[in-house]
Amino acid sequence: MDRLKGFALSGALTMSACAPQPVVYQQQPTYQAPPAPTYTPQPVYQPQPVYQQPPVYQQPQPAYPQPQPVYTNNNYPPQDSGYYEDVPPPVDSVSVYVEPPIGYPEPIEVAYAPPPMRVEPPYAQPYGGEYYWVGGFWYWDGDWEWSRGHWALAPQQGYVWYEPYYEHRGTIVVFVTGHWDRRGTVFVAPPEGRRYRNYPARAGVRVGAPPEGPQGSFVPAPPGSRQGIIVPAPIGTPPAVVVSAPPVMRTGMIVRPGAGGNVTLYAPAGVTRDGRALQAFAPSAPQAAAAQQARVNAPPPQLAPASHQPGPSTRLIAPAQTVEIERQNQARQAEAERQREQQRTAEQQRQQQQQGTQQRTQQEQQRTQSQQEQQRLQSQQLQQANQQRLQQDQARMAEQQRAQQV
Repeated sequence: MDRLKGFALSGALTMSACAPQPVVYQQQPTYQAPPAPTYTPQPVYQPQPVYQQPPVYQQPQPAYPQPQPVYTNNNYPPQDSGYYEDVPPPVDSVSVYVEPPIGYPEPIEVAYAPPPMRVEPPYAQPYGGEYYWVGGFWYWDGDWEWSRGHWALAPQQGYVWYEPYYEHRGTIVVFVTGHWDRRGTVFVAPPEGRRYRNYPARAGVRVGAPPEGPQGSFVPAPPGSRQGIIVPAPIGTPPAVVVSAPPVMRTGMIVRPGAGGNVTLYAPAGVTRDGRALQAFAPSAPQAAAAQQARVNAPPPQLAPASHQPGPSTRLIAPAQTVEIERQNQARQAEAERQREQQRTAEQQRQQQQQGTQQRTQQEQQRTQSQQEQQRLQSQQLQQANQQRLQQDQARMAEQQRAQQV
């Protein structure tokens, strides 16, 4: 019996061991794609262009420094570049070297106004002695002729140079030519209420315009102005003070006394050629006034021929001295031309240097732009390659996922 129980227990154990066990399936892990690689483009190096400062061209200083004109009409700047045109000398006028008289000369009456001023800067002052600049001016000798400017010694000790005198009186011009007189002598204008000698115009001379402007003493108008216009000025004013002024087309410009060796040039709006008001300073010394930079290039008329006969009251400088003065004038003109040529050469060199600097700057900019373009293309190609690799990686991972699911 016990034996049968043992067999039964053993069979039960064997049957339980042979019974099928339940299958436990494990969850497949979810495949997660790796994070997309981040591609950081490398910084692009851009070389900075090197700019060279162009050389500074220094304008040579004028022989006589002077205050710059002040334009009071809306603060317009001076327009020097707008003038400087050439004005041909009058057809009938000539220039001569006049020997100035000693003492107060005889006043004369002239029916029409002197022409506008001409430009005649002084040449180098001779050495030795007390020289005076006898500036160029219009004087009457049957026509308004130009008395050439020159350096001269006083004829006697204690004598000094007195500027010519022009006065608008009634409808005529009362003229007293420039002369030598004792130092300290006070020039007195010819008395009014008298008639003075009237030298008529020579045969064949074209009659000019009558004086147009206020009554009283005056100087001729600036170079390039309309014929007949006069500029009121104090007695003793060198006519050359108006050389630096702009041309005037109507009356209104005046010369006022100033301080510090200067006079003031004043003109309201609408008087000058450009119509702008003017308030400028000019040196009152004859040589400094004549040395001003002119707005209009108006050279003196040609020298009179040898056959030219002066009037009865006119004495010309001796031929030998005239030749020496003309030689000095020619030397001065040659020196001025040499300086202008040097300035033109320096200006051309400055422009060439500036152009070379600009060309180098442009070339440097072009090289920089080319390098930047190349670097941009390289960066673009690198980004495209990275994008392609990223797409390939994503396609490969998607294929692997599909294969594992199958």
